[in-house]
Amino acid sequence: MIENTTEYNIDILKKFTKFATKKAKIITLICSLIILICSVLEFCLGAYVLGGIFLGLALFFMVANLFTTKFALKKATTMPSIKVEYEFLPDSLNLTTYSNGQQIEKATLAYSTLFKYVEHNDLLFLYINKMQALIVDCNKFKESTDKEVVKRYIDSNRFIK
Repeated sequence: MIENTTEYNIDILKKFTKFATKKAKIITLICSLIILICSVLEFCLGAYVLGGIFLGLALFFMVANLFTTKFALKKATTMPSIKVEYEFLPDSLNLTTYSNGQQIEKATLAYSTLFKYVEHNDLLFLYINKMQALIVDCNKFKESTDKEVVKRYIDSNRFIK
């Protein structure tokens, strides 16, 4: 059994939010640039009203794209103090969640139910669906090899249903 206690502090939430919104920000930026190109083409063709509409849309999406992460971070930092104790077993994961020192949930999760896992810097994101993930701080493992053992546990049970 491998144990890990991760506190969901502001730094961890910032890292996850930036990682989770990165793909959406890139897609939104590309779409904004395409709309901007359409705007320029419309202005060149003399359709000033349509060009103005496209320009307004492109600017709106670019500005909204800048504030997406800031809004998500502001929302994430208003969460109560959350601590999760993970117990990684060869075929499942036991987790106990605490909020402000009080135990609020105890659950067992089979690795086969995970959507995916992603390693990013010193964090391990265990996605339970496309949008929600459990965050494991790899710095909180007792042994330096624990992270690799956990990844082997997940990989060996991943497609067993």
